[in-house]
Amino acid sequence: MALGITPISIEKILNDGIIENSRVEYKEGWNPERILRTICAFANDIENVGGGYIVIGVKEVDGVPVAFPGLSPADIVTIDRELTELCNHLRPRYFPHLSQETFKGVTLCILWIPPGENRPYSCPIVIGKDVKDRGRAYFIRRLSNTVQANHDEEVDLIQRSSKASFDNMTNDVASFGDISRLAVVEYVSKMNSRLDIVERDPLRIYQDLRIVRGPPENIRPVNVGLMMFCQTPEKFFPKTYSQVTIKGPDYSEQMETRTFTGTVWDQIAQTMRFLQSEVIIGRINKRPGQLETENYYNYSYDVLKEAVVNAYFHRDYQIEEPVKIDVFTDRIEIQNFPGPDYSITDEAMARNDFSCGYYRNSRLGDFLKELDLAEARNSGIPRMIKDTRANGSPDITFHTDQGRRLFLVKIPIHPDFINGSEDKGSEFKQPEVSEKTIRTADEIKDQIIEQLRLNGCMSSSEISRRLGYSRITATFRRCMGELLDAGLVDYLYPDNPHTKHQKICLRTGRRR
Repeated sequence: MALGITPISIEKILNDGIIENSRVEYKEGWNPERILRTICAFANDIENVGGGYIVIGVKEVDGVPVAFPGLSPADIVTIDRELTELCNHLRPRYFPHLSQETFKGVTLCILWIPPGENRPYSCPIVIGKDVKDRGRAYFIRRLSNTVQANHDEEVDLIQRSSKASFDNMTNDVASFGDISRLAVVEYVSKMNSRLDIVERDPLRIYQDLRIVRGPPENIRPVNVGLMMFCQTPEKFFPKTYSQVTIKGPDYSEQMETRTFTGTVWDQIAQTMRFLQSEVIIGRINKRPGQLETENYYNYSYDVLKEAVVNAYFHRDYQIEEPVKIDVFTDRIEIQNFPGPDYSITDEAMARNDFSCGYYRNSRLGDFLKELDLAEARNSGIPRMIKDTRANGSPDITFHTDQGRRLFLVKIPIHPDFINGSEDKGSEFKQPEVSEKTIRTADEIKDQIIEQLRLNGCMSSSEISRRLGYSRITATFRRCMGELLDAGLVDYLYPDNPHTKHQKICLRTGRRR
């Protein structure tokens, strides 16, 4: 089996937390039997989270990497030689992608195991020439563990596997040329992947990304490939665009309407840039006699982003309705079609619990998560509720009709920004930061300092969100540490650095 390339860099798998722990398994060495079970489990992808990765050459404790002994060249040759024979034990046949990577000066091996197209898969319970045959079994992932499926889980796996996700279907109307190579290049660049996008045949790149399928004489795009990498997806999925309308005071008056087209992820980026520049307003409120300042917004950027991404993630691309965003004087409404899956009960929705084992566009969600746009499984709405309350805004509400034909999110404005409310502090616009801008460490540090200069003391999580991150990444943490070591910034409470009230301040500003 030839060495291939994974669509995401080893740094992002190990450091940035883009891939959830449940989707990564670490092995210190080559352990064929255990690795075969995990390949089987990731290929079955019972939770529809996008398969997973096995990283060989890493020592772990409780699922967390603690050392990197790496692999020798002989180890890589052995893995490459034995992996094909090992995977012949899978039924139906399935082969993962094998990649050789360098991390912290050592060689690691990564197995990328996307969901299999012929699920469900089974493998022998034990393997070996001198081992008594104990039969075959289905293996699945439960949290961060590979386990043998019981009877009920086998039935569930077979039923779920029979449901073909629309975004993973071949589009017989589209052609290979409908995928924009420039969009693919931009995506691969953002992921810091080692895919050779300059010299390599585009078809091989598209096949590695699993966005085309078929025999050589009839290669066709997969729907998710058109959603992510076609500049005119509305040709194949009518009304695939977002429509933002600014409403007047009497609600019926439309002061401005903007339509955003292009690839799905570019539509999300355009929509958020518009909301950030034209809708979101921040306010600084200085507390008398205190060093701390209170920063809050008419609408939380993170809440709006999560709602917009969810609308694209969970919409039905066979329904001819765009993502609609209406900006009223007292709220924002974000609507997509259809509503929640019927597996989510009315009682659960009343508790704002939209947990679901089936995703309408599971592969699209996987691409969005790798771009750091979507949140981890079933965590988006809880995060929205948390961020709304942290901003001091009224609770957001979620609505659908009796037939669950639509899903509507209502996001109230912060009460201090309602027309006619008294001035609570000085207003400002946040400088625009792209969601996935590739930045050097020096650029990140400059942006941290600029945020502190504009806003005063801020928590690390608030600074990271203003820089476009959805979480505190290892890179951000390293840059913040270097600023602290250089004396350019300091803790607000240096004697208690781990207090939950801790904030970061500019060193000069803090001493004034």
